[in-house]
Amino acid sequence: MPSYAKAIYDFDYNNAVMHEEGNLTVLDPCAGWGDRFLASLVSRNVVKYIGFDPNYLLRRGYIDIAMSCGVEVKEICDEYILFENDSIIYTKPFEIGSKEIKNESVDFVFTSPPFFDYEIYSETNPKYKNWFEEFYIPFFVESVRICKREKYLAIYLDDTSSGRITSWIRQNIETICPVTINKQIG
Repeated sequence: MPSYAKAIYDFDYNNAVMHEEGNLTVLDPCAGWGDRFLASLVSRNVVKYIGFDPNYLLRRGYIDIAMSCGVEVKEICDEYILFENDSIIYTKPFEIGSKEIKNESVDFVFTSPPFFDYEIYSETNPKYKNWFEEFYIPFFVESVRICKREKYLAIYLDDTSSGRITSWIRQNIETICPVTINKQIG
């Protein structure tokens, strides 16, 4: 996945009217094990990566990834890790931590959300009773709020729930937030 993410980050966004080369701020609401973070560190276009993941156990891995790319930790506390390139990974759920991010402040939202209860990532992760109400609606509302107008959200969904997630998104996304599905791949 890191090579796919880097290819997406390094796509010629100038021709896609997205941003100036070398000036891309990326939001990853579900940072996971760090593949999109790694890709951001080696991309020619990404200058700042903002990630969220409530799994505290992943923090050491994020630090190791950054250091393997020559990026040092600038500050670390219970709520986040700030790197010397101003990338930051918050150790809290996106639907809570996203409130701290300004409207229209990122160029690109790129993530792979958790698949309901299909995978147990950590015992410390949130336990949602209703994934749509508690996770997906806040996820889309906040992602759209934070992303600059005329920019892009790319969401990877490997629908492990018999099509429930993708069909729900197709049916509801335009009533939840001002976004249009331009293209579905796969």
